[in-house]
Amino acid sequence: ADDYPLGTGPYSFQTTNTGARLQKVTDWWCSAKLPTNAETITLTEATSQAQVRDEFEFDELGLAISNPMSDSYAEYRCDYELWEVDSGFMMYIGCNVTYSKFFDDGTLRTFLTYGIDRQTLVDDNYGGLALPTTLPISPMSPYYSKSLATNYDYDEMRFIDAASKFRVPTNDKGVPRTLQLLVNSDDSARLRCARNIAATLTELGLACETVESPTSVYEARLQAANYDIYLGITKLPTTADLSEFYRPWGEMSWGGLANETIYNMVNQSLADRGNYYNLHKLVADDGRIIPVMAGYYAIYAKRGVLSDLNPARDNVFYYTLGKTMESSKVATQFS
Repeated sequence: ADDYPLGTGPYSFQTTNTGARLQKVTDWWCSAKLPTNAETITLTEATSQAQVRDEFEFDELGLAISNPMSDSYAEYRCDYELWEVDSGFMMYIGCNVTYSKFFDDGTLRTFLTYGIDRQTLVDDNYGGLALPTTLPISPMSPYYSKSLATNYDYDEMRFIDAASKFRVPTNDKGVPRTLQLLVNSDDSARLRCARNIAATLTELGLACETVESPTSVYEARLQAANYDIYLGITKLPTTADLSEFYRPWGEMSWGGLANETIYNMVNQSLADRGNYYNLHKLVADDGRIIPVMAGYYAIYAKRGVLSDLNPARDNVFYYTLGKTMESSKVATQFS
């Protein structure tokens, strides 16, 4: 079998003695306008974000893609053109609603969002290169409601007032417990975020401490529901489908996140995007997961190399057949 099938796109993937490349397909079936007419696009294999940056700044690399939410992101300092595209990455807090005493009455879930200073987390830990969000969707999405999102943003006084009325669970000796925030210690940026979150919650009156675990232990703790809350990162599909959080036995429903009402609303939103607002409000009010920030890809090109680039998520050389049936017919030469 062919390891690299030709496919139907304008370029085919090829390997040579000097490396890999994309080769323009002759007599391509479609006449859609492409962002580049290059006959060959040489691909450079890299082992780190710093190597990509260095080859872009000091060598012949003309196009580079980076993820600013990556633990190894390297800042670019040369002359370039920049495109930012939703990556689907979302940082969020997950609550152990079934097994943590902190969530016995569901009260904490209703106000925890007000104690998360998202903008400061983005600025201090990602150099401002992420998007604070209180909703489970990127602010880059047309289905993101800014007015709705504002209702769940950082609010010190609102949090302090609610926390003062919250009954903190105690241990066997009657001593108030400290909220345990589980985090993957192998991700240094996320670890810093977790420490910042714990410090802020503590300052606002809810004692919180991090449980810093390497990947294998972190995953085992999630599976065993051995935490109060955890700081996670996931990559949502382009539909922002939340099914794995809320469906019965979902892959990410740790700690009893599964909920029939929310899962049904997820399905309604996938069937009719007009339901996204109601879904996002339901998720934010419920508080089983609390979004923190959304990520994006930064696409760098040397100035003048690609004048018509219009990248889409996970597709740098995105092209369209047109916005109307007539333009599509012209592009595909259908009659």
